Parts: sequence; structure tokens; C-alpha cells
Amino acid sequence: MYIRFLLLNIILASLIVLAGCHILLTEQEWSENYALLDGTQSTNPEMIDGNYNTIGETRSSTTGPGRLYGSSNATEVIVTLPEKRMVRRIVVHSENIKKFAIYADKGRTLHSETDWQLLEEVKMVKSNPIEIPLLQTYPIDSIRLVVLDTFDGASLNRRAKAEFMAEADEYDRNPENRNNRNRNRQFNMRRYPAKISEIEFFGYKSATKTTAIKSDPKQDVELDEILE
Repeated sequence: MYIRFLLLNIILASLIVLAGCHILLTEQEWSENYALLDGTQSTNPEMIDGNYNTIGETRSSTTGPGRLYGSSNATEVIVTLPEKRMVRRIVVHSENIKKFAIYADKGRTLHSETDWQLLEEVKMVKSNPIEIPLLQTYPIDSIRLVVLDTFDGASLNRRAKAEFMAEADEYDRNPENRNNRNRNRQFNMRRYPAKISEIEFFGYKSATKTTAIKSDPKQDVELDEILE
């Protein structure tokens, strides 16, 4: 009797686990791409046009250097959805982005129109496209992607520095400039923009129906045979 009771409980527990897995998978189906909703806006529309062949570049920060980016100039793109959505996953299609941070606007504050909160910082991109799962739970309608480094940034800076030094040498060779000590000989490293073809935003697809688990006659027969 005890063994029969134990087997019954094990089978029922297994059915509950299977049912839970089924519901979980159903609830986590991805929604449509929110970036393609009518009314979505971006500081670079080419990144949300649904065409992977068009490439846009991030632009200099509209807020300038500050608490979000440190002292160096950064480039960014801001995407604003037509309404607040529960964004659970962001996908960035880019071949040269290396390090970046993503912020979400939590809304107006006492001293500002926006309240940018850090969602995720990726210090080393290892794939393209880049998939970023989000654990935040509040609805958002404006997202800012800040580029902190690109794969081609170092080589571009080396080339720019070489050109800068060549110009400095040419300047020094001119006798008229020998007494001019006001020339700036400090080369400032810069952050180069990321080239992005698409930025996509996804949430969980809402389940419209709850599927009831029906009894399988074959399983019922097998269960009866086990319990006999």
C-alpha cells in the first residue's frame, strides 16, 4: 500500500513539473520587435528601419561628458518607443562595437526631464548580433545605448596620432614658427562611433489562452497497471 501511494505521488509530481515547464515556455515566447512599432523614434532612424543592409553611426552625446560617460566624449543612440513596454531582451546588430552601456529613462525627476538608469554594461562584445537579456521589471519607453569602445578605435587613433605628429613636425620645420610656443602638442584620444544596422527590442508574448492539460487515456491505463 505504501509503495502504491509513493508511486502515485511521484507520478503526480512529474505531471506537475511538466505542466509548469509547458506554461513557462509558453509565457516566454518573444514578442514582435518593438522598435518597428508605429511611432518609434531614434536619433538615427537607419538603426530601426527593419533593414539589415542600412547602417547608421552613433552620434556625439547630446548631454556631453558627464556622470554617465566620464570625462571622454562618447557617442550614443537613443530610441524612444510610442508607449512604455516591458523590454526583456535587446539585440544589437553591429560589426565594430566593442564595449557599451545601455540606459533606460525612468521618467521625469525634480531637476531633469529624464532619469537615465543603467540597465547593462557589456565590457567585451564576443558575437554579432549582440543579445542582451534584461532583468529589470519596470516598463520603459526610452533607451540610450552609449558606445564606450569600438574594435577599430585603436587603429583609427594610431592613424590620427601619426597624422597629428606629421603635421607637428612640418610646423616645426617652418622657420616662421620656431618662436611660437603656443602650439598644442597634446594628442587627445577619441572615441569613434559604432556602426549599427539594427537595434531590436523584445518582450514576452502575452498568453491569450491557458491550455488545460487533458488526461491521456493511454497514460491512465499505464497508471492503473502500475498501481495494481
